[in-house]
Amino acid sequence: MKMRILATTTLAIGMSAAGMGTAAALPNDLTSFFAPPGKFYLKDQSDVEIIDYSKPKDITVCASRGTPPKTTPEDNHGPIALKAKYAGIEKIIQPGNCLMFEAKEVKVSPAEELPEGWIVEGTYSAD
Repeated sequence: MKMRILATTTLAIGMSAAGMGTAAALPNDLTSFFAPPGKFYLKDQSDVEIIDYSKPKDITVCASRGTPPKTTPEDNHGPIALKAKYAGIEKIIQPGNCLMFEAKEVKVSPAEELPEGWIVEGTYSAD
């Protein structure tokens, strides 16, 4: 545990020094790395693996309603749905909804092109 905290702190300090201290400046894999347990953030169209177990478990993935980063009418795009991929299946999760299924590996991505500056968030749990 001490090693992970040290590595996280070192990475965060290095990124701040380089002017990369915000989630918008991070690639998807690092943005999700800094997320609290059970939460993920997506800032581009790439797939992010959120679950990787050796045996299938009951999984719940939820799409946040989210809010746009800008408030002018021309920037109001509305909430973005998530795409969940597991066991060769691809499902869309609408904002404010959850999907429950059994899987051992799960990847998520935005279901549509993200407007510039948007970050989509969601939650997951495994039992």
